[in-house]
Amino acid sequence: MTTEDEQTRTEWLRNTGWLRVTGEKARIKKREFIVIAHGIRVNQVQDQERAKGEIYRQNLKLRGNVEILRLA
Repeated sequence: MTTEDEQTRTEWLRNTGWLRVTGEKARIKKREFIVIAHGIRVNQVQDQERAKGEIYRQNLKLRGNVEILRLA
């Protein structure tokens, strides 16, 4: 689905009740970007949620603007 303006798109992403109309398994596919970070010790990424929290803590501008989906 596409929208004519950013405001409508943002509202649809925030209020997802309309997904039920399109079907039980309907979902929003978010844009994903792969980011490779060098110099991080593997043992620091064992607990996904704690590692995400630490990244947000060290990069305050990311919180609310970027959603970290997965760390590996």
